[in-house]
Amino acid sequence: MIEYSSTVPAKEVAGSLFDLGIDTLIIGNNDFGLRLPTDYNVLETQRLTETAHQLGKKVVVAANAILHNDKLLAYEKYLADLLTIGVDYVMVGDAGAVNLIQEKFPSQKFIYNGEVLDTNSGMINFWGNEGASYVRIARELPYVELEELIPKLQVPPIMQLFGPIAIEHSARSLIYNYLDYENKSSEFNFNQVYHVNLPQKPEDIYTMFEDQNGTHMYGPEDLNLLEQLPELVVLGICHYTFDSKFYPSENWLSIMEIFIRARKLLESGESNFEELNTELKEKLPADRKISTGFYHYQLGDIK
Repeated sequence: MIEYSSTVPAKEVAGSLFDLGIDTLIIGNNDFGLRLPTDYNVLETQRLTETAHQLGKKVVVAANAILHNDKLLAYEKYLADLLTIGVDYVMVGDAGAVNLIQEKFPSQKFIYNGEVLDTNSGMINFWGNEGASYVRIARELPYVELEELIPKLQVPPIMQLFGPIAIEHSARSLIYNYLDYENKSSEFNFNQVYHVNLPQKPEDIYTMFEDQNGTHMYGPEDLNLLEQLPELVVLGICHYTFDSKFYPSENWLSIMEIFIRARKLLESGESNFEELNTELKEKLPADRKISTGFYHYQLGDIK
């Protein structure tokens, strides 16, 4: 059974995503979750979780920020609140968070998301042995490596199917420091989106923003593996995630509706999604470009 999980581009469309057929919503609080499109407090998390469970759906709370000593007590209380609420999974990426769950919240199911680090079966199975219900595999893996990886896994993988690709994260205030150096610090705002490019490739626009967790940079093209979904399912990957960061709600709902149709067609035996992919491209915001990322790379292409 193919399952879809999506972040929420705006709180008012969370119910619409469930109505479309999305199985799980990924939400969180910006103090403890990285690069979230929306910021949910504990009460809002509780209400959405109650709604989801009434509909037979699920909620994953991203609590995958890198932990520092000054956040540990607040983080522990946050995990306690999430356990009380009854969220289905907490998504973490810090070994300290896993240790905290094991010691103080052993009944809390969790997903491990190490971003670019989860590239081999040894690493992924390690987190499965540590109690992870799922492990999110790195977006940078090409198909030729997925072919070898998936049969070796002892824990179900989650794979991003569509959305922006974060390529760099620094805990430092890089944007603010740059603007301050240029005597433009008054122009700085948390979560304001900036765009940069390289002189040698001006057509590639990199998206950046800064928040309480540091500075984040995204690649010039968002990931789109719609046409590759049939062969990914054949490999044995059943759980897919979608990241709505930078997408207006209207565009996002239209794109998710296309992926819902693709799932239904796939379950009925259809495997050619070229026309659907053409339709998807028409639903993109003007400032977003898509590609298949590293998916078609062969071993040795990157040196």
